[in-house]
Amino acid sequence: MTFTTRKALLGCGAAIMALGLATQALAQQRTFDIPAQDAATAIGQYGLQAGVQITAPTDQLRGVKTRPLQGAMDARQALSRLLQGTGLEIASDNGSVIVLRRAAGPQGQAALTGGATQVEEVVVTGTRIRGGEVASPRITISEKQFNEEGFTDLGEVIRSIPQNFRGGQNPGVIGALAGGLNADYTGASSLNLRGLGADASLTLLNGRRLAYNGTGQAIDISFIPIAAVARLDIVPDGASAIYGSDAVGGVANVVLKRDFQGLTIDALYGEATQGGLVRHDYSATGGTTWGSGGVMATYYNSDRSGIFADQRHVTQSQYDPNLIYNPSETQSALISLHQALPMGFEFKLDAAKTDRDLKTVFTSSSTGSPYYREARKDEATLIAPSLSVALPQDWLATLGATWSENHYRYEQTPYVLGVAGTAVTGRYFNDSRTWDLGAEGPLLKLGQYNLRLAVGGGQRTDEFNTDTIHGRQGSRFAYAEFSLPVVGAENSRPGLRRLAFTAAGRFEDYDTYGDVTTPRLGVLYDPSADFTLKATWGRSFKMGTLVQQNLDKYTYLYTAAQLGCTTCASGSLVLASRNGSAEPLEPERARTWTASVGYHPAALPGLTVDLSYFDIDYADRIAVPIPVISRALSDTTYAPYVTWNPTAAQTADKLAYGVFVNRAGVAYDGARRFRAV
Repeated sequence: MTFTTRKALLGCGAAIMALGLATQALAQQRTFDIPAQDAATAIGQYGLQAGVQITAPTDQLRGVKTRPLQGAMDARQALSRLLQGTGLEIASDNGSVIVLRRAAGPQGQAALTGGATQVEEVVVTGTRIRGGEVASPRITISEKQFNEEGFTDLGEVIRSIPQNFRGGQNPGVIGALAGGLNADYTGASSLNLRGLGADASLTLLNGRRLAYNGTGQAIDISFIPIAAVARLDIVPDGASAIYGSDAVGGVANVVLKRDFQGLTIDALYGEATQGGLVRHDYSATGGTTWGSGGVMATYYNSDRSGIFADQRHVTQSQYDPNLIYNPSETQSALISLHQALPMGFEFKLDAAKTDRDLKTVFTSSSTGSPYYREARKDEATLIAPSLSVALPQDWLATLGATWSENHYRYEQTPYVLGVAGTAVTGRYFNDSRTWDLGAEGPLLKLGQYNLRLAVGGGQRTDEFNTDTIHGRQGSRFAYAEFSLPVVGAENSRPGLRRLAFTAAGRFEDYDTYGDVTTPRLGVLYDPSADFTLKATWGRSFKMGTLVQQNLDKYTYLYTAAQLGCTTCASGSLVLASRNGSAEPLEPERARTWTASVGYHPAALPGLTVDLSYFDIDYADRIAVPIPVISRALSDTTYAPYVTWNPTAAQTADKLAYGVFVNRAGVAYDGARRFRAV
């Protein structure tokens, strides 16, 4: 409440203060521990633990049971989870008192009669257990924070997170100058958790995988319009046991708005004070709900001009017409639908389409001529339907599928003294297909709590195509995850308020490699209401990218001077094998563990402090041994990969490695002495 408001409404101070405190209580992070029981008892315990007043007609609570509610979350999220499957809904909420009632229609009647209910699939990043809590640290950035901090796309959001390293793909990295997996050829924004590379972080949309972007095994998070997003969850911990390949540094999940009513229109204009980077952004989001479902749709358009080198003092020495920030035009559309069907079924559909156009100008000589103009077009498409069914005994089964593609095309035209030369064109096409079937629910009762199980399996196929590379990789997978609360509200004691264990395992069988198995264990321990301790141990993996697995093999002939040798005898030659791999690439593997302490004192409900520690042992990394070939013989870093004075057999093996390319400027003579291989 601002000072101006207090002064203007002094006479209503008590009422406004009560409203403000209640609203603040609902927004604050609290730790809940409510076992499965009668709704009347559970709702009373919720009111005490959330610090709010909540009531419901007694006759509408008879025979209604609630699921267990455990973990740290804000009060509104906790109430939503507590009411799932009960047939109850919020009748009114004036900020100080919440009144519940039985929902109209079949869902409310099913809960009353004890039949199968429509159970909402709760997306909790880092676990497949509905309503479960992750034993890893978790970062949640809500729509409210998007607005408060002025974020205009999800790329800006991830670049604001300390756990995400800016060395990943982002629109400020010029692709032609960057090189490697982090080169941003498409104007994408990719997560790079723990600085392990954009290809070692996994990004999901409502728990669904997306197609890779460009040449690297990374995902463009910015293709999802931010206006459609309810929150972004990030778990900076190895999660291959839950999600499979790529989640070595961690996983991010973009959760879309589910029930949106009305129309929101946003507009933005901006420009840099020193010139360039003029922005025009527009978005419109509309939605509606009905008794058995709802739909939301978003359209976003962004037009941003570039920055030329002569518009900044520090780059004015570069030759005209060099661009230091690429101009772009982006159009995105997204629709999200959910519809309840008879007999406890629910259909969901998420679909999105983004087109991005970029233009780049860069010089490649000290005179500014020749220079190159490059036009790029990046198109991303996603269609993800799913069908869920609520089963007896609080089980939920879901059949889902995802079709996703990212198609990138470029045309590069050289200019010599202002005259256009012959254009060069190319393409990077990524396509992904996934289907999976899973189920989650209580497996058996151990003491006072349920052992919950999530189990499932499916198949995924990824393809990558350019004009010269054609790669395909298929995999089949199966997973299981357990969640076991041991100590909670019903059997807590001093020094042991909560104790819970989690375990997960995943098996994947790849066409290109074989099988990979990854486990993960976790523990959650609350010594009191003020502290939460978490720890995890697990293994993660990442398959080599389809580019790495399918590059053509070449053997190049250079002079030693071309590779930086200043002491080699005149005429010394070098053979260098470039691209491809002599043997099939095995997966990259990692062992990860984390430990965290959360402090959320009951006496200071607005305070939350988290301290975490992580350790990642990442082995079998796939990389180019000598990325800068011109320094191969002068940089001691590359010494382990250089063989001096090779034998005749070593030379013959190198010549047989792949296609032979002579760049030495002299005719190849097999009798001449080689200095290095």
